[in-house]
Amino acid sequence: MLDLAIQPPAQARPGVALYPPLTARLSSDNNIFEELSQVWANVQLVHHSGEVLYQQLSGKVADSAHPLPEDSGSGSNAAYFYFPDLIIHQPGQYRIRITLMQMDYSCDTAPDGVVTVREWVDSRSITIDEHAPNRSRPSQCLSPCSIDLTDLEQTHVNVPSCECCGTTASRSHRAQVEGTAPITRARKSVG
Repeated sequence: MLDLAIQPPAQARPGVALYPPLTARLSSDNNIFEELSQVWANVQLVHHSGEVLYQQLSGKVADSAHPLPEDSGSGSNAAYFYFPDLIIHQPGQYRIRITLMQMDYSCDTAPDGVVTVREWVDSRSITIDEHAPNRSRPSQCLSPCSIDLTDLEQTHVNVPSCECCGTTASRSHRAQVEGTAPITRARKSVG
């Protein structure tokens, strides 16, 4: 089942990246690990009238599945998709549709495979307005550190790292960069 772990903001300004970034979660009662290499999600902008607006949403509009580890207690039946830097350029009222896609190689007439839509989910409504609060990406070291990735960090999965310092996003790191705890920056390992 596809759902949204992190919804986009209810309001945003045109041309400003949506913050916090949209994050979708895929879960199943079955082991999905083996099929994750053939699964990805993409996002589309949907006008409040229901019309899909092509090429009016910019940023990272597709992502492959990031599996959660088996030792997380969820088995091999959970993954997530992360969409940072999504930008809506025109004022209006929208939703973002996340579509789960999968390659299917079982069709004899298409030996290179065909893409199938497994399911989709729409976000809550987003109002894009010039007078909306300015919630663009903070200039401090908060992205993606201020994202609530509680489920992911409890499983010790490789969650996105802070673009400034390389520290893995976590509650303790958010406290450090927000000034509520002493800052001790972890070094990004170079392999």
